[in-house]
Amino acid sequence: MASHFLKIEMCNDVKYLPAVLNLVKEFGKIRGVNNKKLMNIELATEEAIVKAVGYAESLCENPIVITCREIPRGVEISVMDKGKPDIIDFRTIENKNLSEEEIVKNLDAMIMKGISDKVEYKNLGMDGREIVMEFYIDDVPIMESYKEKKVKSVNEQKSPAKKWKEEDVQVLPMEEKDAIEVSRCVFEVYGYTYPKEDFYYPERLCRLQKDGTLFCVIAKMPDGNVAGAGVINRATPIPGLFEYQSLVVKGEYRGLGVARKISNFILEYEKHNNPNLEGFFMEAVTNHPYSQKIAMKHQFYPTGFFFGLIPDFVHFKGFEHKKASKNQRRISTLFNVLRVKPWDKLTLYIPEKHRTIIEKIYSQFNAKPELITDIITPENNKSSIVDTIFIEKMKLGIIKIETIARDFEHLIKQRILQLKSENVEVIFVYLNMNSKYAPWAAQFLEEHGFLFTGVLTGNEKFHPMLLQWFGGITFDINKIEVTYNMAKNLLEHIKKHDKSLNIV
Repeated sequence: MASHFLKIEMCNDVKYLPAVLNLVKEFGKIRGVNNKKLMNIELATEEAIVKAVGYAESLCENPIVITCREIPRGVEISVMDKGKPDIIDFRTIENKNLSEEEIVKNLDAMIMKGISDKVEYKNLGMDGREIVMEFYIDDVPIMESYKEKKVKSVNEQKSPAKKWKEEDVQVLPMEEKDAIEVSRCVFEVYGYTYPKEDFYYPERLCRLQKDGTLFCVIAKMPDGNVAGAGVINRATPIPGLFEYQSLVVKGEYRGLGVARKISNFILEYEKHNNPNLEGFFMEAVTNHPYSQKIAMKHQFYPTGFFFGLIPDFVHFKGFEHKKASKNQRRISTLFNVLRVKPWDKLTLYIPEKHRTIIEKIYSQFNAKPELITDIITPENNKSSIVDTIFIEKMKLGIIKIETIARDFEHLIKQRILQLKSENVEVIFVYLNMNSKYAPWAAQFLEEHGFLFTGVLTGNEKFHPMLLQWFGGITFDINKIEVTYNMAKNLLEHIKKHDKSLNIV
């Protein structure tokens, strides 16, 4: 998805710093960032550049590259250099037990983390390293308009079923003026608990839709009221596999087929208007069957579980009676896929003990991939490509493994330790089954406490196997509700290979 950007190359000399900072600040001003954030952008960029200059070995042989980029949430600033190797762990830099000497040493990193909305250090190997910072536009959250408004509970709301019929529901793509209604739908269904915070900011939703990251639709009634909304997320870890991310219907409009009409419209729209589409996926919670039935109606098929994905602070209005028990601190989801384009030829590398269940999963899509189970240890000198994400609010980590090389064991141990230091409760691994080393890597992960939980049907470059690690959370796998026979088979396979999940 294209975005506007400004790129600057700078000699490793601080005398050019004021000129560069002026350009960076002006870029933020053009983007609509407020004055306080502009000061933060200037200060954080200065700290990143001074750090890069300090590690430079020559004046102009390898210039520092500063890139300012528009992102839907605001502005991204990256500072890339090829100076002496270093490691900056922004995730643990706020440790309260740092000594005075450590605080002084890490002051620049602490400043960058403290005044940016997101900051990340990237080791680029032979291309050097990069500090990437994000600064968000201060959008007005939808909650502000609800401060004086008491939202009625589902039981208090009067059903308009007698007034309206299903044919009265009209589904339309979201326009700019409708974004506030999408936010209101999310707010009225989840209150303050929905973990994807973008949905609470109408202006941000507009930018994400305009950018092409999201596609939002609304269900409108004849009197102009909005009954519900649906959202497709196109920016997923697997290119071409879009996420049916959100489907919300206000309690007073349930029973009018709103969810079905939204789903019909949004899925067909993407099929006919997006040539990059290969398929959809959606996650259905396993503490009630409602969302699973929606998936079944649209021929989504189950391929894997995300055990303990959702913290129990997420509140589903109207489903209180199905909330997780007091012993279950997290809610699990079932991963469902709808394929739009068939695979021409598919070769996957998998552990032998999971062959039968993987064959059954792919048979749902009338696919018979070639499955190779040979365990081959990597001997190449290349570097593994591993991306790690920590989602603080959800207390979970994601490790996306695209390529596997000789450094895999060391690299994975390092990433797992980093995530554990953040007190994560769940770690999800996406292991690429396109790699001939995947059976060896899966064996290594399972020996280190990871559990096979299914697959994600991807593309010819990235086709992940799902594995999970649990950090002290408790839930009863026997109380998970699933409606698909295939999901029941997968659940039995998982239980067979790991009994620890039965503990409550």
